[in-house]
Amino acid sequence: MEEMTRTDRVLDGCKRAVGLGLIAGGAETLSWGLHSPLGLHGTQAWVHGLANVLFMGLVAPLVALAFGALHGILKEQPGYRVVALQMGLTAGALLGFYLWPASWRIFQEGRMSAIALALLPFMGVVVVWLNARAWLARSILGRSTAPWLPVSVGVALLLMVVGVGLGVGRNRGGTHALESDPSIVLVTVDGLKGEPSVLSSWAGQGAAHFPQMVQPHQMTGPSLSALLSGLNPIRTGYIDEEHTLRRAFPVIAERFEEEGYATGAFVSTIDAARWTGLHQGMLTVDDALGSTFKAFSDIALFDRWIAPSTQPARRSDVVTAGEAISFWERHEGQPVLLWVHLAGDRHVDADVFAAIDDLLQALQDDDRYDSALIAVMGVGGTPRPREPFKDDTLVRPLWLRAPGHSQAGLTVDAQVRLVDVPQTILAFTGLGQESALDGSSLLGHAAGKASGSMWSVSLVEGRDGAMAVAMRNNGVKVVQDLQDEDDVSLYVIADDPDEEHDVADKQAEAASNGAYMMHKDAAAARGWQERRRPTNAPVGRRMAELGY
Repeated sequence: MEEMTRTDRVLDGCKRAVGLGLIAGGAETLSWGLHSPLGLHGTQAWVHGLANVLFMGLVAPLVALAFGALHGILKEQPGYRVVALQMGLTAGALLGFYLWPASWRIFQEGRMSAIALALLPFMGVVVVWLNARAWLARSILGRSTAPWLPVSVGVALLLMVVGVGLGVGRNRGGTHALESDPSIVLVTVDGLKGEPSVLSSWAGQGAAHFPQMVQPHQMTGPSLSALLSGLNPIRTGYIDEEHTLRRAFPVIAERFEEEGYATGAFVSTIDAARWTGLHQGMLTVDDALGSTFKAFSDIALFDRWIAPSTQPARRSDVVTAGEAISFWERHEGQPVLLWVHLAGDRHVDADVFAAIDDLLQALQDDDRYDSALIAVMGVGGTPRPREPFKDDTLVRPLWLRAPGHSQAGLTVDAQVRLVDVPQTILAFTGLGQESALDGSSLLGHAAGKASGSMWSVSLVEGRDGAMAVAMRNNGVKVVQDLQDEDDVSLYVIADDPDEEHDVADKQAEAASNGAYMMHKDAAAARGWQERRRPTNAPVGRRMAELGY
């Protein structure tokens, strides 16, 4: 090695770095098998593993080439030592690729353990450098050493095979639940309004229709957090598209995971993907929007470098429904909690009604259908530019089929809330409603035994773009600006659906009472605004660029 030219030494270091990359890809595949909720199986899983190993095997020598300048800077040093240092720095860079983003996220949460995590790649530099130097020194002295590349290939393949095996064989739930437990299917459709014929027909077979369901936020992500956690976003701090649902707030899927259910989520849009934190308790999560590259979607190299600029904001609703149907069929005879989020009419090319029809038909062809609670509802869907104070940004329809509790074809005119759905699920399954959650069970309304409206508090966007809190009940809506407690508006929705006439001055007492009832909610929302710390601002900006 000492007789090699500087260029040959650089290339020798790059060749040896290939082994480091292969091992990194194998280790990432192992981690994927242990932790990833993406339900790849069969060929897809093997493609994922091989692609992971090969991608990193190609990247590592490129990284090592960047450190090749060391051979010119340290030209007085023995060549094998410089090659060893080149390999050590390459190993540190590969470790940093995986650990530094995680460290930064932990640091943003205020945890000092991020510092220790950030220092690990530097320890990796030292470990690889010292071992590589000893290995190369033994080779130069003619002592017996195992050939590096075959060893690294063997280690990488072993890690990959174990990782793929763990990923395919992971328990996705369903095996420890009682066969008599009812399945739960939640279908959310972005921006769904009105009463499409496919749902009208289905409602006649056993579902109640709630045309006046109020969501707690104009945006999709925060509204979905209310559905899955049973808590108003004002309580969780998920107040815009740059935030996530914190793990401190449990979701109902975790309750059903503990009960042994097979839990799965299949989504069509980026604002319902894993980064939102909405998938806690879901043992299977399919948010691979770039369906052509589904096997690559959990590869860090693809996810961080390629996907941000190439991955679409949504995928076909028919594809999403098909993946959900496959999940349903794979767990035949087992109780399932299934959430399907469709892009809906926010996207003109979305064949959402065909997707809903396919999904409902697949459910009806299964014996579990007769005992399953199925809820189909609209969420979010506020277009850009947002129209402030418009009532139709909050009101969405809900169809609820709860065998033994829902009256076929019944239309419930009472105002209900999106946050009532979790309590309804808990009551239906016999797990019992939880006092810590917002909302109430809708089973009485669905059976025609209850008719009372439920007042709802929501976050909306005001005329000047600032956030406001709104309370809606009995056709009246009170809006209070978060920045100015005295800025209170009142609208009579029945007479003024476009909210063009503020009657707060004429009905001062009603406006004052409404503001008083919202006082705690307004204070909580104001607090989140003042201390908010976006957890994924780059993704939020990406969503904005895509028209969300």
